[in-house]
Amino acid sequence: MMPVEFWAILVAGIIAIILLQAFIKPAVLITNLIIKSGIGFALLVIFNFLGGIASLALPFNPATILIAGFLGIPGLMFLTYLQYIIR
Repeated sequence: MMPVEFWAILVAGIIAIILLQAFIKPAVLITNLIIKSGIGFALLVIFNFLGGIASLALPFNPATILIAGFLGIPGLMFLTYLQYIIR
């Protein structure tokens, strides 16, 4: 038979691993959201700078930044198309 301490340490280790994963996953998601938002903001700045030549501009708001960040260049094309359709 194994001693009780062994089982207590084993159960505590398993619980610690589960709790650690429960806290790491949201942190990774938040980090990815922040990184993608930064990329989206940079893409919008570049687009608005270069789009000024053809009088194209997209607004800076959380929705456009996240769409540009998560979808990249196709997201910018989508936003430009939406703006064209709406106007």
